[in-house]
Amino acid sequence: MNNNGLPLTLRKLQPILDHSRLIVSYFLVVAVCIIVGPFSTYENLSLLERIPYWAGIILFCYAIALIVLTLSKKFNLDKTPASFLSHLLHSLVIASFIAVFVYGVNFWVFGNIEALPNIFSYLGLTIPISLVVSSVIYMLIPKVPSNSEKNQAVFLKRLPVHLGKELYSISVSDHYVEATTSKGTHMVLMRFSDALNEVAAINGIQLHRSHWIALNSVANVDKRDGKLIVKLKNGQKYPVSRSRLQAAKKALNV
Repeated sequence: MNNNGLPLTLRKLQPILDHSRLIVSYFLVVAVCIIVGPFSTYENLSLLERIPYWAGIILFCYAIALIVLTLSKKFNLDKTPASFLSHLLHSLVIASFIAVFVYGVNFWVFGNIEALPNIFSYLGLTIPISLVVSSVIYMLIPKVPSNSEKNQAVFLKRLPVHLGKELYSISVSDHYVEATTSKGTHMVLMRFSDALNEVAAINGIQLHRSHWIALNSVANVDKRDGKLIVKLKNGQKYPVSRSRLQAAKKALNV
């Protein structure tokens, strides 16, 4: 059995738990609950009793929300077309846990179950609270970049910021790699093979031993005497070598 799941999830939660805004929001929610005293706590508990009561309950609420939302990101549920609906479902799950937990705590604290609101009354309060809390946490959880984004960032970080992030092509130029984006060109001192590795996750193709292009930069393809000439959106033209002709035709749909 693999026991690495929980420690890995906890390590991913660490930067979230260190987030100052999240900590501040926790204490603000606790303070509001202590003062307002929802779920009959204002009438049945003193101020000193409400402090540990709400500090513990809100801590549980935050922990459940963090775990559910972090697991959602781990399994990429937040990146699906129905991510908003999945987020609402997560909030309902979180609200249900919170309602059952608060109901159980109140039964343990107050003892008289007949005097307590029923479970559905708790859900009526915890669902909107969960939607708000989970939405805040959802936005605060740092985005974990995909492998594609990581690989793209490695090469694009070598380029000046003003050239943007829309890479068109890379080509060999002596000991340099000439990188072209939608906004200009830049010479990078590195091996072409290393550059190819760093752009491997971008949707592109190597046309020639000296040229690689991103497929979304292609404007059109010319056929001349059995040869292919690829023209990019910026007007640059690149020949396709014979050894790469079939792969290029398949990638370019020609």
